[in-house]
Amino acid sequence: MKKDVANRERFRYVLRVAASDAKLNQPTKYMTTDIATFATKAEAEAVIAKLDNCTYILAHGEYERPNYTARKIRGEDRYYIFAKRYFYAGTFYAAKSGPVDTETVHYA
Repeated sequence: MKKDVANRERFRYVLRVAASDAKLNQPTKYMTTDIATFATKAEAEAVIAKLDNCTYILAHGEYERPNYTARKIRGEDRYYIFAKRYFYAGTFYAAKSGPVDTETVHYA
């Protein structure tokens, strides 16, 4: 019985962590990282086209280049680029999916 309760509590903790990570993927004006933002969706899509055409070197455990999408910042009239990254299961230190920083946009 104690083992079932411990497993249930561990599962609840994993759900809480996953929910908090999902909230962190939405950029806000209070984030400390330097996220590349754009005034229009067309500007963001132009940068995405550059990122899709440039040379991309896969990281350890990564099996496909990221998919980039333009998303609107909640509560503002600005857009950012979201990178969905794909790694094999069990890859240690895999990069998380999230907003693209200004350095990545600069070198595209």
